[in-house]
Amino acid sequence: MRKVHIPFNRVDIQGNEFEYIHKAISSAHISGDGIFTHKCNSLLEKELGVKKSLLTTSCTHALEMSAILLDIKSGDEVIVPSFTFVSTVNAFVLRGEKYRIGYAESDDGQTFTRMDEEVGIGVSQDGWDSDMICYPCVFDLHDMRYMIYCGNEYGKTVFGLAILDSD
Repeated sequence: MRKVHIPFNRVDIQGNEFEYIHKAISSAHISGDGIFTHKCNSLLEKELGVKKSLLTTSCTHALEMSAILLDIKSGDEVIVPSFTFVSTVNAFVLRGEKYRIGYAESDDGQTFTRMDEEVGIGVSQDGWDSDMICYPCVFDLHDMRYMIYCGNEYGKTVFGLAILDSD
């Protein structure tokens, strides 16, 4: 097996970045809503043809503001990818949502058909996975299919191992 190193965060310097950093520090305003925030907002508004854009300090903040603005309540359905950062789901779980595993298929990668009944596992009546089943990892080993997953509170106390029945 060949190992490949894929850098996750890498600074990409293209031109005037150091000059802009110097200007921000010299202005004594290095937090949000400074001159570069305003320039970026203006550019986004012009390019996107929108009345107003809003920059956030992180994707987590953007998701949390979206959940608030959408008035997400317990029982609403929010679909997120299975491979994602924990904070993607937190914005909605904090508002009463329960994380469940779903399943969908697509022939073209654009249009998906939900087939959640095909998942084959749901929350338990009570116990460590009665509220939440999350972060599944499905794998095959010795002609068997397994799924490792987390339960309530993102697997705070334990994680589970499910084995697919071949019947």
